[in-house]
Amino acid sequence: MSISNGLPAMSPSTTRTGKRGVAAGFTLIEVLVSFLILSIFLGVMYQTFSSGLKGIGRTEAYSTATLQAESLLAAAGVTTPLEDGEINGEFTDGHRWQISATPIAETGQARKDFPVAYDVTVTISWGAADKEQSVRLRSVKWGKGQ
Repeated sequence: MSISNGLPAMSPSTTRTGKRGVAAGFTLIEVLVSFLILSIFLGVMYQTFSSGLKGIGRTEAYSTATLQAESLLAAAGVTTPLEDGEINGEFTDGHRWQISATPIAETGQARKDFPVAYDVTVTISWGAADKEQSVRLRSVKWGKGQ
């Protein structure tokens, strides 16, 4: 007498099959499609992260230039005398600066000790000549008459 549990008897060399009689597992085509989908996803993620890092670099350069321009504008007329004309220079980080001051009123009739209003523009620029970027701040400052 034999005991049966209701399952078909299998020999050790027999493999389990799905509903249609095909061996269970992944085919080579399924694996290749999975790798293709994964590589497309990773490529998109790489582009997204690299764009974000470039944006952070541009923002940092712009913030630095803005702080430098604010500093130069605050120093104009205090440590740097206001005179009609332009002065320029370069920071150690490669940013170039230019300060231009123009008297607003006619100074020919003003007394030398009488304050004169100047239109002061500070420009900070950086980058290569073909991709140059800049920040420009402008203010009115009081200086001594000439």
